[in-house]
Amino acid sequence: MLFRSMTVQLALSRQIRPLNPCISSPLSLYRQATRQSRYYATSQPPPLRTNAVKSKVKAPELSLKSPSPSSGAPNKFRRFEWEVSKHKGPVCLFRAPKQRSYIIGAYTTASFCYMYAGYNFYTSSIDPVLKIQWWQELLFGGICFVMAIMGTVFFRRGFGLISQINAVNLNGKTQLSIKVRRMLPFMKQRELTLAPSELSISQKVTVSEVELTKAGWSESQQRFARQRALDDTHFFKMPVQKTSLAIFRAFSNARRLFTQEHFVYVNIKGQKSTLRLDALGSFSPEFHMLQKAVVDVV
Repeated sequence: MLFRSMTVQLALSRQIRPLNPCISSPLSLYRQATRQSRYYATSQPPPLRTNAVKSKVKAPELSLKSPSPSSGAPNKFRRFEWEVSKHKGPVCLFRAPKQRSYIIGAYTTASFCYMYAGYNFYTSSIDPVLKIQWWQELLFGGICFVMAIMGTVFFRRGFGLISQINAVNLNGKTQLSIKVRRMLPFMKQRELTLAPSELSISQKVTVSEVELTKAGWSESQQRFARQRALDDTHFFKMPVQKTSLAIFRAFSNARRLFTQEHFVYVNIKGQKSTLRLDALGSFSPEFHMLQKAVVDVV
């Protein structure tokens, strides 16, 4: 009985398989999958189709002209020159504050150092009041030498100060005019004319973000105008304010003689001397454009 049922199932399976050719055993499916993977792994990729047949005759090569060298670096002063060209006359870029007390303090300190060095050298070496040992004479001589050097340093800080910087557009070219104070205050100021590219600044003059706005800029200009009006006012009209301002400037400038704070060093191409710009003065928006271009070039 068991043998008969197995033969019946075998006969039915042989009849059903031709009717459904898609039905296959798991073993045959596995063999077919492995055969296909082996074929794709070992077979080479088909060659790429070319759009056109290669011609035996080569086309003539096009000769490209080499780009001509540029005449110079990009003009980084273009924005500054454009702003200056809008004005008909000269534009004031910088105006220094009153520096009378600073100059007087520098010359006074230098005079004291020279007098101290000369008097002590005379009394200790040339015509001594009391006879001193040789090492004391050398010590006093060294002190006099140091004081003379300090006097020279303070004396040099009295000149080379920039009082005003103007910019003007002449025949399509922008030029800078720098006025420098001389050694003596009553002498005429020295004026230097140069191109913007010949100027170099040691550091940027920064301002607060409030002063960069129109309202802040107008307020700062009004404040400087009030200070200049107070400086031009006669002493007997406002004695208390003038005295207070003079004392404040005297102490602040005495400190600045030693620390040199709020001073920016300015160099000009072709000149060995270094000028100094007082950062406590008034600046125009065009000056910030100029110093931005100068710092980028440097």
